Amino acid sequence: MTVSNQLFTDLATRSFSRVQAKVSDLQAQISSGKNDPRASADQMRASQLSALKEERAALDHFTNAADQAASRISLSDQAIGDAAVIMRRLTELAIQAGNSTLPAEGIQGIRTEAQTLRTSLVEIANRTDALGQPLFAGYSAAPAFKETNDGVQYIGDGGRPSQRLSETLTMAVGLNGDELFMTAPLAGDRTSVFGIVDKLVDSMDTTMYEADDAIAVTGRGKLVLDADRTTKTLSMTINGPDGSVDIEAELVAGLPQPMVDVINAHSATTGVTAEVSEDGKDIILNAESEFELANFKRSDNPQRPIGSLQQLEFRGQPGKNPILLKAVTMSSDAMLLQVQAAVGHFAAMRAEVGAMGATVDAQKEALDFRQLRIDEAVAGLEDLDIAKAVTELQTLLLTRDASQQTYVKITQTSLFDFLR
Repeated sequence: MTVSNQLFTDLATRSFSRVQAKVSDLQAQISSGKNDPRASADQMRASQLSALKEERAALDHFTNAADQAASRISLSDQAIGDAAVIMRRLTELAIQAGNSTLPAEGIQGIRTEAQTLRTSLVEIANRTDALGQPLFAGYSAAPAFKETNDGVQYIGDGGRPSQRLSETLTMAVGLNGDELFMTAPLAGDRTSVFGIVDKLVDSMDTTMYEADDAIAVTGRGKLVLDADRTTKTLSMTINGPDGSVDIEAELVAGLPQPMVDVINAHSATTGVTAEVSEDGKDIILNAESEFELANFKRSDNPQRPIGSLQQLEFRGQPGKNPILLKAVTMSSDAMLLQVQAAVGHFAAMRAEVGAMGATVDAQKEALDFRQLRIDEAVAGLEDLDIAKAVTELQTLLLTRDASQQTYVKITQTSLFDFLR
């Protein structure tokens, strides 16, 4: 086979190009500090990198979800804390309202502040998260609460928003408004926090403030009961000259006869008798000395006066003006207990949200650890062994230079050099 100068030159040029390409690749890798990312360079390494990067992308998604969960829980915790501050202030106002010596202006000033605090409480209940979604509406995207003729009503659902924080962990990241604002425990039952606040505001109305839940008269008194067409159950305690008894009667269309019959059925115990007034609307009570009516309760839980009790003339003593009666649930002591129950309820709910926050924080730490391990594994596959690469580069450069010098020597030789 004849080797021409042209073929020799072509072969040498190709060889130099391959070496130069390797040199350029190594220089680029050394400059970036990364191994050749192409699968053709190392299929096994490329496969491992692909799997690790997919896992890292999933972890990034979970980390983002954990950040959103932490933000929502933090906003919920702040909202519940703000609501608790309002209820503690209402507790202070309830204590102030229990002072029977307050002038009308004083109780109205307290009532005005209570109404302002109620408005703030509704605003807190309708707060939203960083994405504009309501914090306490469950799965609903609409505001959680609205004002109605029957007070503040919850219009969300019973769900708890949740986030998936890992392949195996999906957890609630907040509370719904029903369990937070509508189910405060009170005397073995559940009641609305807004209902408690509304009752407190109503108890500070001038008329209610002047009413009493326990009134004593001597000898004769006229009991006037609030009358309407509905049937209600009224209970009270009679503390008579001979003893005390708790009684209960149904009032049908406000007619007094059922209550008269119940009072007379216990006259031997209390020493108090009753009769219907001449106009058939009221109840006349009689005793030999002082007696007291107290602990009024009515089945419709009234937030307005339920009637009045008036001292009538007795044995030469003049009568007095009637005194309004209110249910014991509207007394200052009862209102204080109800507001304190709401404060305790918010404390319990805040503790539950705090536990959610602790779980999310722990999960974020676990995700950070997993991300670190993956980053280390990726670095082990991607990062270049600089010392090894520099040595290889120096070898290639030396080989290239030697090859080029040899090529130059050979190409400078001609037939005349052999004929000498």
